[in-house]
Amino acid sequence: MTHILESADWSSPALALLSSFKKLDPFKPIIMHIRHTERFEPTENENSNLALSTSRGKQAALEFGESLPLNRRYRLYHTHVGRAKETAEGIRMGIVSRGGNATIVGIIPASLALDNDACQEYIRQLQKKYGKTEGVVKFVYRWCAGLIPPKIACPSYEFSQTVASYTFSNLRRAPTDTVDIYISHDTWIAALLFHWFGEPLPEDGINFLEGFIMQPRENDITLYVRDRKIVVEYPYWWSKL
Repeated sequence: MTHILESADWSSPALALLSSFKKLDPFKPIIMHIRHTERFEPTENENSNLALSTSRGKQAALEFGESLPLNRRYRLYHTHVGRAKETAEGIRMGIVSRGGNATIVGIIPASLALDNDACQEYIRQLQKKYGKTEGVVKFVYRWCAGLIPPKIACPSYEFSQTVASYTFSNLRRAPTDTVDIYISHDTWIAALLFHWFGEPLPEDGINFLEGFIMQPRENDITLYVRDRKIVVEYPYWWSKL
């Protein structure tokens, strides 16, 4: 049987993320934010929010869950988009199939788009001009620079603070063996990397099941992005969360 995470052309960052687990403190909770698994590519005028996971993507999500260490308890959160929910279900199934502990908690109460049709059209126009991946990269840069009208998309700084507040409120009073996994989208991951850690978006974008792992410590954060370990201070505004 072919393992998707060993053969897909987009899976290297996901594998690097999984390998980071063995380097983390086993006595502190972990937060992971990742993009959903492989999806069907929407047509030019199709609503991309309706694009669901491919069969290969569902198998990859299952394998991702199977690859997670069993000495942790996992809580999964996802956006309202179907493919994010499918990814959470696949990862949970992979964990549980090996005897692990995993629960899907529910939907992340945050939204990038304030006018979904207008936001999607904005991205489509950039993709027509620059190509699919670079168009999304251009969108993220424009969003983080404040160049997208706030009636279309929530300002990225405000959005990132909202997600941070939700992420850390869930972690309060959590057992030390907790891993919280948040499944969202490439634009979400890019904004969080930038506003939380000052990390730029990779030129090739955020691949399926790619994201970052962070482990909060007393005075700083251990962060893993692809195959890099970074120790970064807390943003000053996190003290207000």
